[in-house]
Amino acid sequence: MPDTAEIVLVADAVAAELNAGEFSQEFTAVRGYQSDTELEDMATLHVDVVPVTPDPAVEARFSAGCRNQVDVAIRKRFEGDDIDGDTGRVLNATLDAMLLLEQELYLYLLNKNLAGYAAAAYLETTIRTAWIPEHVKRLNQFTGIIRTTYGTSLSLSTP
Repeated sequence: MPDTAEIVLVADAVAAELNAGEFSQEFTAVRGYQSDTELEDMATLHVDVVPVTPDPAVEARFSAGCRNQVDVAIRKRFEGDDIDGDTGRVLNATLDAMLLLEQELYLYLLNKNLAGYAAAAYLETTIRTAWIPEHVKRLNQFTGIIRTTYGTSLSLSTP
């Protein structure tokens, strides 16, 4: 019996892939389950890799296929030069740069085989939330979410 859930192996491998890539902004992707980050700490770019749901289904007599969904959350709070002094709004150029990063991560994850977990087969990647308007308005924070899905196979116990 394995000592680590398939979805955790997939999430760890996704975080490692993102950390190996080169993007327009620097970050360290971290796998976790929830964000304990205080709003004040959000001035630093955060990329969180979160196991969302394994979706197992029997595929043969002694095996089950599993759709392992992992969210990649991109978050950053803006202040100072990133805020228009007259309107108090986040500058378009600042949000444009965040959307570019989200696009880069999305394209990077498309059809991406995971070097850290070769047993996982790429299935799909979607942008769940390009940005959350309420976060920008109330918190001066960009939040974008990408979901990527990998299939794995689980051995079932034999009678």
